[in-house]
Amino acid sequence: MSFEARSAILHEIGAELQAGVLAYVTGDRENLETEVTQDVLRRVPRHLEEIGKQDRLALVLCTLGGDTNTPWPFVNFLRAYCDELFVLVPFWARSAGTLIALGADKIDVLAFFQLASEQGGSDAALADDAFRRLAESVHPLAIGNVKRNIEQIWQLAKKLIRLHTPDVEDEALTALVRRLTTELYSHSHMITRAEAMELGLPVEQPPAGVEDRLLAYYDQLKSDLELLEKFDPDAVVQQHPRVVLERAYVETPTTCDSFVTRGAIAQGPEATFAVASGRWETIA
Repeated sequence: MSFEARSAILHEIGAELQAGVLAYVTGDRENLETEVTQDVLRRVPRHLEEIGKQDRLALVLCTLGGDTNTPWPFVNFLRAYCDELFVLVPFWARSAGTLIALGADKIDVLAFFQLASEQGGSDAALADDAFRRLAESVHPLAIGNVKRNIEQIWQLAKKLIRLHTPDVEDEALTALVRRLTTELYSHSHMITRAEAMELGLPVEQPPAGVEDRLLAYYDQLKSDLELLEKFDPDAVVQQHPRVVLERAYVETPTTCDSFVTRGAIAQGPEATFAVASGRWETIA
């Protein structure tokens, strides 16, 4: 738990870019993965008020994704406080994280990011046959929910891109979203920086100074959120039967909220973790 160290790095990123800086991180520690959820929306305003209206706002984003209803209001909160929005991705911004990134004027990427994909492939006959077989074995309501989710992602992606490129032709926009979804074949496909550029996204390599600081910030996250250590109650109980786990951050150089899970590990044939509470807490 070292907000001071992360704060210093965020301050340096802001100075380098001459921008306000906000970070949104959801941890991906094995067995303790944390998702984008709508409860973050209640935490964002105080951080934006601390930053104030800026010409440029840089969002440092690192997440496996989550609720696809969150990106639209989240991005609109941010854009209300700036003329130009940057998204900086130190490692990945998957699924809902990619939707957030699509709402930015510029995306600086160090490694990977991805968008939730739909049915892959381009063989219409094969797709029709697969859908027929699916309809025979899955309840129609479940199929309808999947279809609505796919349509929602398409519409959100288009709306988020139009926030900064309002004059883009619908045909070109549809082609871009299709390339990001159905033509990638797999929801787990990782889009590299070079591939994102080829797709036509506003992706750039960050300046060397910013890239070094993003790497340093991610290194600090790996330490503070223990991202490289699998959460194993059997191993933890030997040291600390009562556990406090930081799992996500919304922070600026001067403010920080952390999503914290508190609980106790009960011994037995197999140790079990009983959660007492899980909520956002103000750190600074």
